[in-house]
Amino acid sequence: MPPDPASESTTDASWDVREERGSMGWLRFITWGIRALGYRGLRIVVAPTALYFTLAGREATRASRNYLTRLRKHMGDPRPVRWIDTYRHIHSFAEGIHDRLSLWAGSIEAFEFDLHGVEHLEKHFADKRGVFLVGAHLGSFDMMRGIAFENQIPVNIIMHSANAEKINDAFATLDPTSRTRIINADPNSPQAGFEVNRCLQRGEFVATLADRIPTGPASRVAYADFLGERAAFPEGPFLLPTVLRVPIVLCVALRTGPRVYEVHFEVIGDGEPVPKHLRQETVEKRVKHFASRLEHYCEKTPFQWFNFHDFWQPPKAVGEPKK
Repeated sequence: MPPDPASESTTDASWDVREERGSMGWLRFITWGIRALGYRGLRIVVAPTALYFTLAGREATRASRNYLTRLRKHMGDPRPVRWIDTYRHIHSFAEGIHDRLSLWAGSIEAFEFDLHGVEHLEKHFADKRGVFLVGAHLGSFDMMRGIAFENQIPVNIIMHSANAEKINDAFATLDPTSRTRIINADPNSPQAGFEVNRCLQRGEFVATLADRIPTGPASRVAYADFLGERAAFPEGPFLLPTVLRVPIVLCVALRTGPRVYEVHFEVIGDGEPVPKHLRQETVEKRVKHFASRLEHYCEKTPFQWFNFHDFWQPPKAVGEPKK
């Protein structure tokens, strides 16, 4: 059922292109699958599909073992990672995709959300002030749509995708009431930055994932300790809102059952002006804060971080990022 986790584990310069090709195919599948089979009907394929990718997806299983081994070492757990642990990790990924299919098909009312820290957003709802949300391949970042839906706030998702227009059309087809839109983050064009600013000025949400480095020589990174080892994180999700002086809020939605999620909101930056000479230092502090909280939630839910690629690989292997 889910997209091949191997598309998320690719470490060469084309991983983002491959992932988006897969996304379009699965968006077409969503339209048919949800309407023809429904949530319960699709659920029966979760376990066999997870088993297939555990057996056949060598890159994904290798990345899973690498992550789980580091996590257990970091937590002082001496147990070796077994095959069943990798299967459980990929099965958790498949369950999350199953829920996303239902969400994309417009079944938001069928979901339950246990909210923590929503008060960090409520004042911005009232003031109609834009908020920059950062998340990770942890749990399901899509679930923030439920919160935005209840408060009638449009959500704009920054994605490195040449298929942004097609994905927007797919959202409209699946759910005509959806207020979710994709912004294509083309590294060769400043247009995305202007579009993000316009959305925030209108009091909308702008959201992106901050635990994967975009490919290309223009990528900027900051380093932070993550699970006991130095790792590279993209600067963009923290630099842009810092420059625009808008609040940065971490959003994490952890699955606790079928269509049931525990959602956490935490402030990383409150939108205060940052002098230019302190900007780099501020961004690095915010990246380290993000990494520490990502580490915390990985410890809490070990099988819900779905960054299926060699996360600790030197950045130069995916294109030498500029600092």
